[in-house]
Amino acid sequence: MAAYSQNRLRQLQGLVTIDAWHEGVPTEGHVELYAYVNFDEARLGGKAGDEVAFRLLLKRAELRLLQSEPKSFSIDPAKIWRGDQDTSGTTSRSVEKKRARSSDGSASLTIKESPELSLKGGRNENTELVEKLEVTNNRTPAPMTVSFRRPDKSQPSWDVKPGPGAPSLNDMAYLLGQPWHDKDRRLMVMYVNTKHEQNEMLSSIRLCIICKREDLHFYDIMTKDRSGRFTKIEDTSPKLLVIQEYLRSALLAEGLPAPDMESPFSPIYLGEAISEPRRPDYD
Repeated sequence: MAAYSQNRLRQLQGLVTIDAWHEGVPTEGHVELYAYVNFDEARLGGKAGDEVAFRLLLKRAELRLLQSEPKSFSIDPAKIWRGDQDTSGTTSRSVEKKRARSSDGSASLTIKESPELSLKGGRNENTELVEKLEVTNNRTPAPMTVSFRRPDKSQPSWDVKPGPGAPSLNDMAYLLGQPWHDKDRRLMVMYVNTKHEQNEMLSSIRLCIICKREDLHFYDIMTKDRSGRFTKIEDTSPKLLVIQEYLRSALLAEGLPAPDMESPFSPIYLGEAISEPRRPDYD
């Protein structure tokens, strides 16, 4: 196994899961980048020696590609996944079949689609037979929506937000589960800069899950009292500062960058994965 694959996954346990891999051999010219992402509810603290315990949800997040300098890959803009905004629950269309009598007594058939959604049939005074059939396509409303953006040409990103089918807590929608239907999502095709060594090229493909401080929701917060029991506190308690510090320490323990917990818009890295090759004849 190549050295770059050691400690290639860093993530806040329980809240996010991220995996990244590429198919193809970099020295042959290009690779296809894939990713698996999952969101869940995290339960932090509450262990022996901990003074706090709480649950953590994520209201929105960003999946971002990062490349080390000098950048070893170029990205084909025509082969970037642009996200899936299809969140509707039900769609319908009406197909109209019309059979009319011609002047010589023979019958002719015409078919056209209509936006009308009712089902009806009958003969009119010109002996036309009209049939309207409603065709319905039912889909479960998406729990998440993914939209593509590109703040930097070498660092594309995807914003993940709760969709119309998202779960909620006290009227607050949050992320839960996988943000796309496909088990394995191809994000893009990347072309190799052959001036760089193979290991350098591989280690430069990094996918990160990032959020803002305001995107984190702490709840079911408990602190240990003098008797050693955990008791619940209000969400507005000054002890929330202790909760934030506990989260900061947990992120640092996972090897993730130290977050600024004071600013609501400061970026917080929740997970990072260095892409690894997945091909039977490549190791």
